[in-house]
Amino acid sequence: MAEADADRGAIEPVPAQTHPSPEKSRFAEWRNSLSAQLLIRFWLSLIAFFVIVALIQYKGLQSFLLQQEQINVKTEINIFADRTLDDWIAKATHPASLPDLRPGNILILFSPDGQVRGVTTQRARQKTPEVQRLLASRLFPRGSKSHAPFIWTVAKNKRFLVLFRPVRAVPAKGSAFSARPLTGYAAVLAPLTQMDVLLQHELRLYGISALIIMVLGGLAAFYVVRKPLKPLRSISDVSAKIAGGEYSLRLPFSGGSSEIEHLRLALNHMLGILADTLHTEQSAREEMARFIADASHELRTPLTSIRGFLEILLRNRETNPESLLSAHRSMLTETERLIRLTEDLLTLDRLALMSASKEKEVVSTAVTEVLNDLTPLLESLVLPRLLTVRAEPLTLPLTANELKQVLFNLVQNASQHTPPNARIEVILTRAAGEIVLSVSDNGEGIASDDLPHVFERFYRGSRSRQRSKGQGAGLGLAIVREIARVRGGRVGVTSERGQGSVFSLYLPVRTEPPHG
Repeated sequence: MAEADADRGAIEPVPAQTHPSPEKSRFAEWRNSLSAQLLIRFWLSLIAFFVIVALIQYKGLQSFLLQQEQINVKTEINIFADRTLDDWIAKATHPASLPDLRPGNILILFSPDGQVRGVTTQRARQKTPEVQRLLASRLFPRGSKSHAPFIWTVAKNKRFLVLFRPVRAVPAKGSAFSARPLTGYAAVLAPLTQMDVLLQHELRLYGISALIIMVLGGLAAFYVVRKPLKPLRSISDVSAKIAGGEYSLRLPFSGGSSEIEHLRLALNHMLGILADTLHTEQSAREEMARFIADASHELRTPLTSIRGFLEILLRNRETNPESLLSAHRSMLTETERLIRLTEDLLTLDRLALMSASKEKEVVSTAVTEVLNDLTPLLESLVLPRLLTVRAEPLTLPLTANELKQVLFNLVQNASQHTPPNARIEVILTRAAGEIVLSVSDNGEGIASDDLPHVFERFYRGSRSRQRSKGQGAGLGLAIVREIARVRGGRVGVTSERGQGSVFSLYLPVRTEPPHG
């Protein structure tokens, strides 16, 4: 038991992992390459082609040689007259040699019942009775039934072309031809050894030639295939670098075939789209990070103020009524600021959803309806500044709430960045096929570095436009831009230092159908 436990507790050796050698790895990599696949298919096609050609040539040459042998055998067997053959069969005697036979050919005489009556050559005449019985048992049954030439295989490499001819008795004078009795058969055997040797020689020569052609053709094909595949290797190398993070790379023109060129153009187009997508994603990520940081800052400021006032009230429980009222008012102001910030964020989110929607709602609002209700509020907003409103009676492709929010945000932005004695002017007109709503002021203006960013969320600029303390979070102009984008318009700003600024909203003119 102790030995069994010791065996179970023993650590079994882990077999070492075998790694393929570099030569095998390179061979496997080459075997899976496109050039190797094309070369292998080229060789397989050559093999199939040569095999088919070899079969056709072999069969054609074999058929031609057999036809020649058949003609020679028919010629030889027809040389002998029936009288001569009948006499040889009847007497079982024949010449020891026949000059009319070709060397190697054999003439065999059979009786009607298949007995061998004679063989032409001296060697054949000396055959034993067993050999004669073998000839009679194997050759006679087939040849006596068909007088067409056939091939008789004696051994593995020994074949004969055999032709049988019936021998009939010579008729007496005045007797009918059909009355001639059958006296036996004569068979001529022509050896096919020379034909088989010739066919094997031609087959070997063809095989060697085909092998040489395959090797030379494979080397030539390998050299020829490498050049058209060079652009693909370049595409593979550049793609590997792009996969490594070099997204700015593009596939260069390599002068390849039209298919490879189409592939290069398609890949470059895809890479361009991918780069734009990555750039947009990066910009969105950075904008989101800035948005979260700015929103956190804007939310923290009023919350910190409210917390400070609450801590003061907790420490000084016996605060006089005036100080208590002042603290309550301050907390109410900060709470309203939080509410406005939250409402502005919800507005931006709603406008973003409307911009992403494919179905656009067609809206319109007469500007006179909105200005009649909004002008008193705007005048009180800009006090003690002077507000001037000049508007043509136009219809804007906005809802009433959107138009109020645009006017309120633009006017509020102007009042926040101008001194108390400034002038603010609101102008609504139609020019160059567009409706233009502009709000101008004669304040200090905006620095050129800040102009491209004034419509961004939470952007407050540098030192060029100092806003009033505690007013705004940098979302008013961003809301104006989103409203313009949703309604198919655009925004713009022009400014000169010391001369003031002009914020403009450009909207398309809506063509209304004529009323009946």
